Amino acid sequence: MKSITLKEWLQKATPAQRAQLYKDADTSYMSVHQMAVGHRNISPAKAGEIEKATIGINQADPSLPPVLRLTSCAVCAECPFAKQCNGGDQLMVNIGFISMPDLPEAKQEAADARLAALDVEQCEKIRQLL
Repeated sequence: MKSITLKEWLQKATPAQRAQLYKDADTSYMSVHQMAVGHRNISPAKAGEIEKATIGINQADPSLPPVLRLTSCAVCAECPFAKQCNGGDQLMVNIGFISMPDLPEAKQEAADARLAALDVEQCEKIRQLL
């Protein structure tokens, strides 16, 4: 999956797409712009929220690539699990990988919630080991 940086994404996105990102990633204009220029670090959890939001926007407008967690978060960039998941193409749940289209919607929501909880803990543990 092609990816761009958060700064590039903000430059290419329409005002409506940027507003959708702020809403879907549960963040603000100021926070996103501080993250985009490097004045604020992006946590694994926030990188996941940004990734999910920009993938959703990409599905509506394929000309705007998503911002994958591997390109926006230093912890995720070093995480072997995030690399194996290919930044959103697959979903890590416990042991192994489950392809996202294979999950019914209700199970997908539950898996997303579990991934969000695992994301921060697992990536931080891996970062300490590296």
